[in-house]
Amino acid sequence: KLSSCRCRCGDKNVETKSYWIVNIIAAVLHLVNAILMLILYYENDQHDQLYDITTPYGSWIRNNETGTMEVISKSTTVVEGVSLNWLIFSFHIMSFVFQMLVLIPQYRYEEMVEKKGQNWLRFLEYSISASLMLVCIALTTGIRDFITILSICALNIITQVLGAFNE
Repeated sequence: KLSSCRCRCGDKNVETKSYWIVNIIAAVLHLVNAILMLILYYENDQHDQLYDITTPYGSWIRNNETGTMEVISKSTTVVEGVSLNWLIFSFHIMSFVFQMLVLIPQYRYEEMVEKKGQNWLRFLEYSISASLMLVCIALTTGIRDFITILSICALNIITQVLGAFNE
């Protein structure tokens, strides 16, 4: 059984699960980070780093001298101007939302975790948030290929789904 703590709220003693406190603190910290990003980075848009996501493709051309077809490798832009700061901001907002979702009574967090030993919402969050962070890391390390980034996200999501099945 997860631990709980007693808090004094006015004249009443309230028993609160420790994970509620931890979730609220984590949620507030993610929200504060998101707000600070808006204030510090978007006060002056010059701080943002934009990336173009490209994909290579082969184009054939006839060599008139030899009469054969040759492949000319080209690349095309799939997505223009992907903002690193907006990706990180999205991560913080999404983490805030998911940290708060477990506190909604309809989710029945206590029953899910303490009795069933499951928390599928965590794996849903990680499949999105870890993918966002992996894309940020890929972009900052020079990976701009759409198929590579898509593969990284797909493999992360598969890992999270397998983790949820295992749990």
